[in-house]
Amino acid sequence: MKKLLYTALSLLLATAVFVNCQKDGVFNPKQKISKIHRAHSGGKRLIEEWTWEGNQLSRISYFKNDTTVRDKVYYFYEKKQLVKMENTLDFSYIVITYNGSLYDKIDYYTCFDRKAQTFTFTHDKKKVSKIVHTTYANPQKSMESIADNVLLASFIPQIVLEEMDKKIQKSTSQKANEDVIVTHTLTYDKDNLKEWKISYNVGDKLIESVFAFESYDESKNPYYYSNPLGTDDDNFFIALYKNNPVKIIENRYINNVVGNEPITYDYFYRCNDKKFPTEIIKKSTYMTYSNSDTLYYEYK
Repeated sequence: MKKLLYTALSLLLATAVFVNCQKDGVFNPKQKISKIHRAHSGGKRLIEEWTWEGNQLSRISYFKNDTTVRDKVYYFYEKKQLVKMENTLDFSYIVITYNGSLYDKIDYYTCFDRKAQTFTFTHDKKKVSKIVHTTYANPQKSMESIADNVLLASFIPQIVLEEMDKKIQKSTSQKANEDVIVTHTLTYDKDNLKEWKISYNVGDKLIESVFAFESYDESKNPYYYSNPLGTDDDNFFIALYKNNPVKIIENRYINNVVGNEPITYDYFYRCNDKKFPTEIIKKSTYMTYSNSDTLYYEYK
């Protein structure tokens, strides 16, 4: 469910970030994803199926196994720009508004039309440079865990949801009317993301996670210009870079002091003749612990 909501929203956020004549919210890749499989300890299985109507993504189905659909997220457009995404599982949805051709804000609603979260965008020229993510106090009480929310998981990195869950649980036990605010700061090297910083306060502590995108290969990112808040399986803003990252290093800080050993993410790609990945091997390493899995992509 986490992954489902994040993937859907991630397809939205990427469209807003790059210097290009293309408008935010318009996602029309040359290679259109049709299916994604994952191979992990449990073997290879279907996890996503993408449905397109012409050049527009209309639905992503998320699978429990190869035959059972767990969730469906639908995409709605006006004048080719994405304006709404809806999760049929829990009737949550997001509404996207624009300032001209650029993202202005994204509002997330739970069932019964309760506004639970807002994302506001700041741009440096045509690239998204800052996102302020506010989770409102009242809807928090009706959400068992935002980290388990499918729609949110399609556009908010899982690490952020989990940290927000901790903060929400703490704030609701102490100050029930306290909003939770997380700030994302983004810098670029040409058309690729260079650094992504997540920051928020817990009491008198400033908590920061900084992701340094060390290197990229020359293959093409099939999510480029998709959901602006969209994330990949490792919870990075996947729509914000033209090429595919090879190495990412994460450091966490508490009041500007390093809070843990760095986490390293390594990626290996096999691509088709059009330089789009058909197989991605991912490995994350923290101290002596490592984890890896493989994603397989099929295109229309």
